[in-house]
Amino acid sequence: MQDDSLSRTTGSVVLQVGALELLARYSMNSGRATSVLSSIYEFRSQEVEQAGGKQWNWKYLRDQFYQKDLEGLYRKYDNKLRETLIYIYVSLLVFFSTIHIASVLLSTYYKSLEWKSTYLSVAMYLLRIGIPLILLCKSIYIPLKERWYLVPIITTVILTVDLVLSDITETIVSANENTYLRPAYFTVALLAVYVFLPMRNNFFAITLGVIVSASYAFVIAFISYCNNPQREVMIASYVIYLIGVNLMGIYFRLMNEIITRRSFLDRRACVESTLRLKFVKEQEERLMLSILPEHIMSKVRQDIRNMFLNIRSHSYSHNMKSFSQLYVEEHDNVSILYADVVNYTQISTTLSPLRMVELLNELFGRFDEASEEHDVLRIKFLGDCYYCVSGIPKPTSQHAKNCVDLGLEMIHIIKDVREKRSLNIDMRIGVHSGKILCGLIGIRKWQFDIWSKDVTIANKMESTGKAGKVHITKQTLELLLDYAREYIIEPNFESQNDQFIMNNRIETYLISRPPRPMADYKPFRRASVGLNKIINPRSRHRRSENRNYRRTTAFMDENLVEYQQMLKAADAQMAKEIEDMTSGKEHFKQESKLNRFTLMYKSIKLEKSYLLLPDPLFKYYITCCLVIFLLITTVNILTTSWSEEFDWDVWIPFAILILILMILQPLTWFQFFWTKYRGINEPKGQFLRYIYDLSVTIIKSTKVRTAIYMVISLGLAITSILKVLGCNVKEEEPAEIQTYCVSSILIFHST
Repeated sequence: MQDDSLSRTTGSVVLQVGALELLARYSMNSGRATSVLSSIYEFRSQEVEQAGGKQWNWKYLRDQFYQKDLEGLYRKYDNKLRETLIYIYVSLLVFFSTIHIASVLLSTYYKSLEWKSTYLSVAMYLLRIGIPLILLCKSIYIPLKERWYLVPIITTVILTVDLVLSDITETIVSANENTYLRPAYFTVALLAVYVFLPMRNNFFAITLGVIVSASYAFVIAFISYCNNPQREVMIASYVIYLIGVNLMGIYFRLMNEIITRRSFLDRRACVESTLRLKFVKEQEERLMLSILPEHIMSKVRQDIRNMFLNIRSHSYSHNMKSFSQLYVEEHDNVSILYADVVNYTQISTTLSPLRMVELLNELFGRFDEASEEHDVLRIKFLGDCYYCVSGIPKPTSQHAKNCVDLGLEMIHIIKDVREKRSLNIDMRIGVHSGKILCGLIGIRKWQFDIWSKDVTIANKMESTGKAGKVHITKQTLELLLDYAREYIIEPNFESQNDQFIMNNRIETYLISRPPRPMADYKPFRRASVGLNKIINPRSRHRRSENRNYRRTTAFMDENLVEYQQMLKAADAQMAKEIEDMTSGKEHFKQESKLNRFTLMYKSIKLEKSYLLLPDPLFKYYITCCLVIFLLITTVNILTTSWSEEFDWDVWIPFAILILILMILQPLTWFQFFWTKYRGINEPKGQFLRYIYDLSVTIIKSTKVRTAIYMVISLGLAITSILKVLGCNVKEEEPAEIQTYCVSSILIFHST
């Protein structure tokens, strides 16, 4: 029972932390109240987008890159990937061309064919692989690409022209010898344009693909099948085939860009999240340091960490109480400084609240800078009262001198403010040396403070002092004897009129220093200057026109600059990773989680987790499948006499498969279009809600998608088998064979 209670308690804590994080993330818009419903709405929006909305939309991804100024980095990353594809293309071209050359030579030798055409074929193949090997040599291609941005486009055009001309040249020459051949590499040429070659611009790639297709269509129409009785049918079939190859190339190109851009954004988000976590930790550290001293904060942090570790290890009591650990320390040999603004009450009644806050912010900001320089720890300020301690957390023998020097610095600071602002203000400062107790008080809201009789004495030194001078006790003076020549020291007999000082028999002194030029003091840097330069250089002039503006502190100013630096660091790390991208072989050696040949995770759990992820691109697969299947069916209808030669048992599988693919179109696209035009509000009607849920299920469920894959694959196999079985071959003349099979498209030779 105790374990169950602890589990419920721990789960409740986790849920509360998650809810707080959710509210914190979505309540940072100024001027808008935090709303649980609005937070849940945006959380739901992100969930819908990740399941197949704009996150996987080609145009949306491009807009994201331009908005985040990542297009330059993406181009470098894409160029790295295309370099790998180029060398894969060259390797495949060399491999298959070598096999083709060997086949031509062997067939010529054993069948005693004419060597003239063989020499031409070998020359064309050597030209086909020679130009890419020379042009894509790393010592030539990479330096040229770095110098001229048009090199990838020119390279793509040259390699495509080389491949097409070397292919159709054989067809043209053989036609002069009354041997009509069909070009063999038109599919390779189109796939090279869309997939392998380094042309990044989609419009140029499509244009080049259309030109290549038109060239091959011309050769096929007027050379390869010029004397074929079924010339029109063959030309139409090849045109449809070329259209299908172009559509497949465009489809692959767009899908590849979507996946590449999405992967790039995900990787950058991973890098940014790591840096953001570091940034948040630093901000948390700074925020804590602005409230608590470092030595206290480190102990609090460690105790909180231990408390959560105990909760995770189930060794902490399930009756969780408020965190109420005491952090109190005793310090000897310290000096306490109290400072108070003279005439503060009178000034507060004459100045507007905004100007009063500005005055105190400037004073205390400069006091904080001075205290850091003099190694004095500021405890807090209450209204116009400012007090601090020297000697904690690190003991120092000069704690008395540090406080006195700080007090004199504060007097000069307020003198500078008094002259610039024309205000009747001054400082009254008291310093006493002794021992203190310091630590945290409070349970709900922590407060660091100091206590002791010596603290009370330092407070009395301030209240009984004299404006423009530092009021110290005899104990502090004794610690300043080695530095007495730096100050003007005079006894303060007027303080003996105070009852507390008389009862404790305290001897007091006033310390001052000969005035020095104000140029020796550092001017105070206004907190909002840095941010104003970032936002608008004219914002300083608006201050005189509109004073009701939101004042930015130095803390927020530095945070903004550091956040911008964090984003730049994320871009720099991405750029470094892109430059360090290794070849595929080295990557496989370094990547131990993937199988080198199957590209599957070695861990079954990782592979299962990967397979269970949603597939927001599934709708594109189904649409592409339908288009290609319709093109295949059209070619079959053109090249065979379906109405005469095929029975109903061949027609039914085709009709069923087309019907399944057409039904899947609205089911897979419904959720995408609904969220695009109606937002994340789900349909309320029963029928529309059923279609919506079914569409989401298809995207998210691996089992449903696998079942659809199996049905489509089985349907394609059945239709292909039935096509072959139902094909009738009819012999008309010994010299000719008329066929009704898809796989038998003959080229007739003139005799």
